[in-house]
Parts: sequence; structure tokens; C-alpha cells
Amino acid sequence: MLAAGPQRRLLLTAKALVLTAATAATGIAACLIFQAFLPADDAMRTTGRPGRAPRVTGTGLYLTVLGLLGFGPGAVFRSSAGAIAVLFGALFVPTCWSRCCRHRGRTPAPTCR
Repeated sequence: MLAAGPQRRLLLTAKALVLTAATAATGIAACLIFQAFLPADDAMRTTGRPGRAPRVTGTGLYLTVLGLLGFGPGAVFRSSAGAIAVLFGALFVPTCWSRCCRHRGRTPAPTCR
């Protein structure tokens, strides 16, 4: 139905907006909830400290950006498996590649064997 329909852009925009709102709300709420489970003397605990709210909000927004980075290839390829492969490739391959290339000419890094 949507393969040839003229409303595909509108539908994808609505899906992206719903994904953004749901992921941001869930990510920020989960971050706040899990902060309560950290020990009181933990350095990562941010609730109750002034100026630490941007960390909690930033973590929720980071999850939102990752969701949208997965949504883009999913909309292009129209395949969940393809979107997951592209997202994981974009996130992890440059890191692994840089670790392997950093040790060029020397003994290879343990991850390159």
C-alpha cells in the first residue's frame, strides 16, 4: 500500500517523530530510575547534585540519536536486518579498524588476531 503511495514521506516523518518522543522519554526516565539504584557514594550518581541534570538528559538524547540512526537505514532498505547491520557496522567497524591500524608495523593488537 505504501510502496507507491504519495503519503510515504508524511508517514515516515510521523514515525520518526513518534520514535523520537518515545525514545527520549523512555531513555531519560530509565536513566533517572537507574540512578536510584546506584550506591549513594558512587561517582556516577547524578541525582540530587546541582548541575548534573545535563548528563541524565544527554544520555536519553544519545539513545534517541542511536534510534534515529537505525531508523534511517531501515526506511531506506525497508529491512530490519539491513538496518541493524548498517547501524552496527557504522558504530563498531571504525573503532575496530582504528585499533587495528594503530598497531600497523608493530605486533598486532589482540583484537586483530
